[in-house]
Amino acid sequence: MIRMAKLCLLSLLAVALCASVGQASVSDVSVLGSGSLTTSGANTSIRLLGDSNIGFAWTDVVADDVVIDADPTTASASMSKTWELKDWMYSPASWRTTVTANFNIEELLDTENLGDMASDDISITFELFGQYGTLIDSDQYVLTNSVADGTDLGPVTTGPIALSVTTPGSPVDQANHGTLKLTVNTTVSAFTAEVCQPDPDPDPDPDPDPDPTPTVPAPGAIALAGLGMGLVNWLRTRRAL
Repeated sequence: MIRMAKLCLLSLLAVALCASVGQASVSDVSVLGSGSLTTSGANTSIRLLGDSNIGFAWTDVVADDVVIDADPTTASASMSKTWELKDWMYSPASWRTTVTANFNIEELLDTENLGDMASDDISITFELFGQYGTLIDSDQYVLTNSVADGTDLGPVTTGPIALSVTTPGSPVDQANHGTLKLTVNTTVSAFTAEVCQPDPDPDPDPDPDPDPTPTVPAPGAIALAGLGMGLVNWLRTRRAL
């Protein structure tokens, strides 16, 4: 009973010694626009209806896993902006115009211990649609990174990332105007693993195993032994006579 209680106490102590060591895992990502939409080509007089400025933080997402459990911490953000694009020229084809958006991505992925993980998944999409929603042109940038087991990434900046769409060489949806759409999606995840610290004061002289339980003869065996001893004594008595 005493040994069982001691084993239970040691088990509880081992659980108590399992804890997070060091800082939590962190994923921190920002997607930043750079300036305004720009146009290039023979016909640069097309009109962007609405503020063409994209020079701000489109997404700024952080996942910081400070709770030690089996689930990672995740966070996500999505942002989009549209502009009406007017009066593009499609004839001759050399008058086609390209519209460009520029972005930078700032990443910080950090892990501390074996079993930790941090990741990000970023996509930026630039699309040009006709008057009735027909997709004319699109461009996309996708970035995915991950670290684990005490490694880290950053802070690091990727960019400038240029996304461009070009007006068509013929009418689309029977018109020469449409819509520009920029969409930014960001998802980050962080996971901090549980780390068991070594026992700071191990038992230098653990209790030896208890003596094996003595074997108790069965009643039948005792009776047979008694009969045998009585028979031996009787034979000795007859020889003495």
